[in-house]
This record gives sequence, C-alpha cells and structure tokens, in this order.
Amino acid sequence: MDDEILEPLREYATSLREKHKAVTEEYFDELVKKSGVDADANAETVAKYKDVMSKLNDANKYVKKFKNIRLALIFCIIALGIVEIATFQLFSGTIKWLSIFLPIVCGLGAIALIVVICVVINKRIKAGSSQADELREQANQLEQEAWAQLYPLNSLYDWNIPGELISKAVPQIQIDKYFDSDKFKYFETNFALSGEVDDCRSVYCVRTGNSGGNPFLLVRYLTQDWIQQRYDGSLTVSWTETVRNSDGSVDVVTKSETLRASVYKPKPDYGFSTRLYYGNDAAPDLRFTREPVVPAGADDKKIQAIVKKGEKQLEKKTREAVKKGTQYNKLANSEFEVLFGADDRTNEMQFRMLFTPLAQQNEVKIIKNSVYGDDFSFYKFGKINVIRSAHGASLDIDANPTNFLRFDLQAAREFFIDYNVNYFKSVYFDFAPLLAIPLYQQEEPQQKYEYCGKRNGLAEWELESLANFYNHDLLTDPETAVGAIIKTKIIQSGENGATAVITGHSFRAYERVDYVSVRCSNGNYYDVAVPWIEYIPVQKMTQMSVNATEMTRKDFIDSDEGSDSVIFVNGLKASLQ
Repeated sequence: MDDEILEPLREYATSLREKHKAVTEEYFDELVKKSGVDADANAETVAKYKDVMSKLNDANKYVKKFKNIRLALIFCIIALGIVEIATFQLFSGTIKWLSIFLPIVCGLGAIALIVVICVVINKRIKAGSSQADELREQANQLEQEAWAQLYPLNSLYDWNIPGELISKAVPQIQIDKYFDSDKFKYFETNFALSGEVDDCRSVYCVRTGNSGGNPFLLVRYLTQDWIQQRYDGSLTVSWTETVRNSDGSVDVVTKSETLRASVYKPKPDYGFSTRLYYGNDAAPDLRFTREPVVPAGADDKKIQAIVKKGEKQLEKKTREAVKKGTQYNKLANSEFEVLFGADDRTNEMQFRMLFTPLAQQNEVKIIKNSVYGDDFSFYKFGKINVIRSAHGASLDIDANPTNFLRFDLQAAREFFIDYNVNYFKSVYFDFAPLLAIPLYQQEEPQQKYEYCGKRNGLAEWELESLANFYNHDLLTDPETAVGAIIKTKIIQSGENGATAVITGHSFRAYERVDYVSVRCSNGNYYDVAVPWIEYIPVQKMTQMSVNATEMTRKDFIDSDEGSDSVIFVNGLKASLQ
C-alpha cells in the first residue's frame, strides 16, 4: 500500500506530526475565511477589552488597598479605646494627671482616625468602587461585542473535526462520521465482537473507521466499580480511680480516654476507560495478552536492567519447558521478548508471522519512546485486537464543538491547534502498536464494509453515547447521591431514526450506624458508634426519540430548538419523551 506506515515512531517524529499540524492550521484558517469574521476588528475589540480589564484589575487593587487601610485604622481605634479605658481604671486613684491626659489623647486620636476614615478613606473606596463598576460594565460590553464578532466562526464548529483532521493528515487512518447498525453487525459477524455491555459500564462515546481497510472502534466507557470506603467514629470515656499518695492518704482522680473505631463499607466509584478495538483477519487463531513492563520515567539503564532480569527468567522457562516436554520457543530478540511479553500466546507460528523482525523493532521503539512511554496494554482475541492505554483513558474522544468556543480569535486559533495536535498524538499512539505490524497493514479483510457516508440505522452503542450527552440529572432518580450509569435499549428502529428506553442506574444514600466494641485502658469494653453510608441501587426509565438529520450544528443553533430535553449531536437530534 502507498500509504503504509513502516516505522510508526520515526514517521510520527519526522513527518506526520508536522503534517497534521499544518493540516490543522489550514483547516482553521479556512473556517475563519468561510465565517467572514473580521480578524482586525476582533483584535481591536479584544485589545480594548484587555486594556479595560487591566484598568479594572488596578481599580480593584486600589479599592482593596484602602479597604485594608480602613480595617487597620478600625483596629487602631479599637486599640486606642482599650488603652483609654484601661488607663482610666488603672491610674485614676494613683497618677491622676495620667488617668486624665492619656484618655484624652487616646480619645482625640480615635476621633481623628474616625474622621480620616469617613472623610478620606471611605471617599476613596467609594470612588474606586464606582470606577471599578464602570470599567466592569465596559468590559462586559466589549466581551459581548467580541462574542458577537466571533459568532459566525463559533457556529461553524461541528462534530468530529479532530477525526476529519486525522484522516486528512494520515490516510492510513480513516475515521467515519457515523457508527451505524450495519457496521455494528459487521463487527459482530466477522470479528466476533460482542455487543453486550454490562450494567456497570456505559458507552460514553464511540468513534469508528478503518485503518488500511480494516475496521476499528474507539470507545470511551464510563464505568462503575466498588471501593471500600473507610468511616471513623470516636467515643470519649471518663471514669474515676482512687490513688494512694506517698503520705498514705487517698485521692479520687478522674481519667478519660478517647476510643476510636473504623469500619469499611462498599461505595460506588466512577471512572473512564478507553478501548481501541481493531479487526484484522491475520493470525485468526492467535490469542495473547500484553501489559506494560517499563515503569514511567525509566531511563535506558533501568530498561536494560529489566531486559537482563527478564532474559534470565526466559532461560529458566525454556529449561523447564524442555524438562516437562512442553513447547516454548523463545524468540532470538530477547529485548522484544521481555519488553513486549505476550508469553501466554496460543499459536507460536502465527505470533512469529505477525511479529517479524521489523515489527519487533517497531514495538520495542514504541515501548521505549519518550512521548508516552510504555503505557499500553495489547490484547489479541482471534481476529479482534484491543489496545488500552493510560494516555487514552483521559482523552475526550467526543470532541464536543463547544470546546472551541472563544471570543478572542487569536486565543481560539491557539486552542484549536493545541487541542487537535494533542488529540492526534493520543489517537496515533493508541494505533502505533498496531501500525508497528506490517502484516496488519498489508492484510485486508476478506469481507469489506463499505462506508457510504449515511446512517443505515442506528447502532445501540451510538444511542447510548447520545444519551450520555444529556444532563444525567434528567435521567436518574431525584435522590441520586453519586454518579450514574446510563444504559439504552432500542425498542423501535428505522432507517433514519429510533426510539430507545434509557435506564439510569444510580444509588440513593442512607445513613447507618455500626457499633464497634473497643477495649479501654480501664479494662472495660465500650461500643463506639461509627456512622456510615449505605448505597442502595435505584433506576429510572426514560424514553428517547432519535432522528437522523442532514442539518449541521449551525442549522440546529439557528433553529433555536435546543433545550434540556432536546439535543443535537453529530447529525442526530434527540428528544426525551
């Protein structure tokens, strides 16, 4: 293939990174041109806004300074009052002149400070506050003007811009606009990908496409797990004891001790995880798992120590295999064998067919790279490959267009480029372990899926992703105490739409108390109350109607249809029933 990536790490560093950045810059400039935004007028407005904000900041500092002075003077007045009263009381019967003179001085001083506060300080605070209010009003007007100037550009941002830029820069990776039901069935039928997702995991966002003609799914999940939460309680116990003194007398003393107890109870915990599913017919009988080996920040010396230790373990494993009469053939490239792992592989011949010397070299370079390092897991289950990475877990793959909204054109350009550059870097390095294998790029699927650019029915995963764009408060029990997992089930489907039932799985919180028996130093046991929270699962069901439309995000904004119950995402308009 002409666009085959033979060395993914080198090609990213030498060409693809800069090519993608250039494509991104060109795309933004084209958006600006299409919007008709007057860049000079916006720059002038923003410059005025920044100037006013600078003056406002100075005005606020001025007001704060005199407020602090006023506070200090009030403190001095209070101190003078205290001195006046104390002097009168202490010296009125002994040093009469001091008991008269000093209170008069303190009183006059306090009056003078009050006059200064009322005549000077308060006047300056009032003037500074008035000026700050005027500047704040000017700043708000200028900001609104700048927003109005950039409205034509802000309304042009649409869904899947990062995916479009990746496809332009790297033809090897093509990202589709939609994930339809036909593509879903294609994955299930040809690559045995299960569409079942349990009730503790929700498809938060999904993107699909192909790499070298082979299909992939990039899925971000919101998952609910359980952690053990610690709860603490305490009880102060008092008692009396008799103590005999050295002179033979007896005293009764009171002693006390604070008893402490803890209990651990289950608490729901929520987090995101991202998976890249990649289908390829090559090595269909091979299964293996690969987990990160090199710790973050490890230098070459540390990596070599890991390899050296691993080589000894491989030699031991080889000897044991010979003794047991089992088959284990260590690869000649010990560095790859140790760093990549996958020693649970089920088909040695197909493993070697995939991981040629070039593929081994590529994988080692990716593992040792300075971009993300060895932060990825690689699982192969027959024709399905799964990549999970630490950097991918934090990637916001839905790329909501509202991320790009700005009122400063220059700031908008900088953010747009930075966001998309980082998006590309994250996605590319999820693909890198797959691109490292030349056979994957050379092997095209026996049965291809032809993406036609239109929705052919809606995949349930896409509907679940769509439901997650709603405020979860609308989809969950009113007394929900923590996060929620949103699940959908299609009850009616057509070519251009569907009706689904959304189930919001969440938890109510109930206060409970456990009593833990704790031994005191007086020899007795006491029950220490430990308050804790019990989380009881609850569900709420809501019906959602979804229609595929040809409208853009700008069309939807201009239609003024948006509300809490009506949303538009990537060509889909959804409404809650």
